[in-house]
Amino acid sequence: MRRRLTILCTFFSIIISHLGAEIHHCANTSEVLPFFDKITPNTLVIFDIDDTLITKSDKILRPIGNDHRTFYYFRLVQKFQFDHILYLVSLVELNARTQLVEYTWPSIIADLQAKTPFVMGHTAAPPGRMGVFKSFPRARHTTLKSFGIDFSPIKQYYPNIHLTELNHIPDSSPMFYAGTLYSHDYSKGEALATLLKHYDWQPDLVIFVDDLLNNLRSVEKELNKLKIPVLGIHYEESQLYNDTIDLNIAEIQYEYLVDQQQWLNDQEATQLLESKKSLDEAI
Repeated sequence: MRRRLTILCTFFSIIISHLGAEIHHCANTSEVLPFFDKITPNTLVIFDIDDTLITKSDKILRPIGNDHRTFYYFRLVQKFQFDHILYLVSLVELNARTQLVEYTWPSIIADLQAKTPFVMGHTAAPPGRMGVFKSFPRARHTTLKSFGIDFSPIKQYYPNIHLTELNHIPDSSPMFYAGTLYSHDYSKGEALATLLKHYDWQPDLVIFVDDLLNNLRSVEKELNKLKIPVLGIHYEESQLYNDTIDLNIAEIQYEYLVDQQQWLNDQEATQLLESKKSLDEAI
């Protein structure tokens, strides 16, 4: 009997913990758009950046390559100090071609900004220097603007701020810069809640679009504590997940990055692979 009560209590605690939670899966912007009908002038709309708004053109750098990138990262850890790894990662970020996930995002965001001034970005990227970037937030802001996406209008209400009150992870406090929150080593929920508390900001609703479910869950958890309703949109654009990786090309890209400190795109790596094959056949 006691065991049955324990199971029932656990079951109902799970249900209660998700009361008010609203997370919807969307595969493209057409499926996202209807949820923006819910906004008011006091609604806060938040967009994840990487693999939601923008992505890389090379397959290994897209979500389909996540497991392979982890493998290559551990190979880097075995060879180099952390600062040099950051340098190599920054070279990839600098040189790999960036593109919109969907071409409709800039106009969608501009239309939203005409309805509410509270539209912002949120990324787990670092809030300061990273490798070749003296200021990664400044570089990211420039990249977004090149695609017609600009979150900086929100600065007139909530200016740039380094959230030093969140400091239990050394040298990693989040930063709000040009309308984008850089959470770095903190969960997105923890960083966002800190920003809202810092400015005593109480939206009537937060709509949060992200490609990672754990980010949506963390925002939901922290904002529930502030009694702020959250509508989460789990956005997974299908082309980013349904491709295949040629590991021979990925291996050449990794080796060239390590040896030459230069990133080869898919086409360049393919050409190098074919030339090596031709050379081997000629010997």
